[in-house]
Amino acid sequence: MILLTTTQAADFLGISKRTLDGMRLSGRGPAYVKVGSLVRYPATELEEWLLSNLRKSTSDQYRQATTGRKIENSDNTRGSSQ
Repeated sequence: MILLTTTQAADFLGISKRTLDGMRLSGRGPAYVKVGSLVRYPATELEEWLLSNLRKSTSDQYRQATTGRKIENSDNTRGSSQ
């Protein structure tokens, strides 16, 4: 298993280290492992995470990376009584 540092993983993904840190803290980023106190990203997990976020067009429905659930119509009204 190839493990990348946060800096290496961020470079691979084309984002800043700070962005990747924030994604990890919020649970929106790719899977990682702790080696003692060190954070490491398996290269295969980075590739899988990228593939799970593929879109074919900007009109694709948004899918949350962590749950895989689609958000249906965003213009639905909430709490309407009918």
